[in-house]
Amino acid sequence: MKQRPKILLIIDASRVCGRGILLGIARYARLHGPWTFYQTPPNYRSNVKPGAGLDYLKDVQIDGVVFCGGGQKVDQIKRINVPVVMVDVKETVPGFINVVGNCQAIGEMAGNHFLDRGFVHFAYCGFDEIHWSRERRDVFIDLLAAKGHPTAVYKQPPKSKWPAEQGYMAQWLKTLQIPLAIMACNDDRAQTVIEACKIASLRIPDDVAVLGVDDDEAICVITDPPLSSIHLDFEKAGFEAAAVLESLMTGGKTSSEKMEIVIEPTGVRTRQSTDILAIEDIQLRSALAFIRKSANQSLRVEDVVKVTTKSRRVLEQNFRKVLGRSILSEIRRVRVERVCELLIETNMSVAQIAAALSFGDVAHFSRYFYAEKNMTPIQFRKQFAPK
Repeated sequence: MKQRPKILLIIDASRVCGRGILLGIARYARLHGPWTFYQTPPNYRSNVKPGAGLDYLKDVQIDGVVFCGGGQKVDQIKRINVPVVMVDVKETVPGFINVVGNCQAIGEMAGNHFLDRGFVHFAYCGFDEIHWSRERRDVFIDLLAAKGHPTAVYKQPPKSKWPAEQGYMAQWLKTLQIPLAIMACNDDRAQTVIEACKIASLRIPDDVAVLGVDDDEAICVITDPPLSSIHLDFEKAGFEAAAVLESLMTGGKTSSEKMEIVIEPTGVRTRQSTDILAIEDIQLRSALAFIRKSANQSLRVEDVVKVTTKSRRVLEQNFRKVLGRSILSEIRRVRVERVCELLIETNMSVAQIAAALSFGDVAHFSRYFYAEKNMTPIQFRKQFAPK
């Protein structure tokens, strides 16, 4: 009888990243296992002294490790003579397979989220010492610079600790032009930005719109107001990490270009913290609000023009000037984003979604979606929906 591989999981399940990766690993094990898992015991049952490292595992013959952490344990993990997949928390570990976020796609998604809402003043708040925070910052800045918009960047004061840093951050916020759109490197940082805005007497989202990354619901919904965030497909990354780990455990090799398992963003979960249109033109704002409110309906350009007092020609000009696209393009973009939400967040069939959004037939619906996303609705769901 084939012996079950013994897998050590050192993952913080209190965070959405850790929970998602664990779910992905579990799904892979159900399909290709069985595996036996070892995890560090919960705090209320642990008899392992702080700082004791991994000595408690000396009597367990481990076949593979998925490690999400840092500090001294990294050195101990390196000495374990078994395949290891590292999950990037603060830094990647050279010589190992690393699970990393797609900083390029994350930064671009954040910038486009704010541009779609008409913002012209931008800022970024992250952690200076963490490489993925800096990489997301640089992509965000470059995207906006290409559109002619500078980005203010928060600089941490030396040796600062939260909440002592709140006052410093509040003073920085007061120096920036409003309405302001702020990308935070993750949900934790976004939550601190919102609290600093309250100290600075800045309204969310009227004066400052704040966007986080990770879509950690435990953070997003407890934040006041609820936090918009970029959802990352941690579960898919966990599944891929398990597949790579099994290949290594069975003697397979990984090419240099496969040294990273990439966590992809699937979209922005819009909550109250960015639910605003920062556009001075009242007529244009009304048109955009109408398009968003009518995302489930089959709209024509004429329908949008009718909710304003402008001519079609003038309204088209305003759309292109502020958003860089036509009225029809905005209708299609908003409707397809609504489709994406339903594909990811519900179990509705493609036919049911097509009917709910007033498409005449599934074939037309699929062509409409493909023109925007370069993939079919079924392909999109397969790639991005939780398994």
